[in-house]
Amino acid sequence: MIISGDDSIGIEELKQFLCHHFEMKDLEPLSYFLGLEALSSNDDLFLSQAKYASDLVSQAGLTDCKIEYTRLEPNIQFTPQDGTLLDDATLYWHFVGSLIYLTNTRPNISYFVHLVS
Repeated sequence: MIISGDDSIGIEELKQFLCHHFEMKDLEPLSYFLGLEALSSNDDLFLSQAKYASDLVSQAGLTDCKIEYTRLEPNIQFTPQDGTLLDDATLYWHFVGSLIYLTNTRPNISYFVHLVS
């Protein structure tokens, strides 16, 4: 569980309350949690999934690929009859789910992830 806020006294009281009711550890400064990297400065908290995205690219075997910018046709509609069916769609589902999770910090890919999902 991540607890964050600007009321340090309230956060401490909440942590004490939770410790009395649940077995838990306080791991202190948040750095990496469920694929989210957290970097804090004075008053800001920045979330990044750079490592998560890099790991995803590696899992897909795309680390040596070149980037090519391709425009997508407006109002494109994919159907199950498009392309070749996969022998096992489980890997595809895994990558689509991972891309959906990546939209937490990269909302700019949401439309394209929606299309492939």
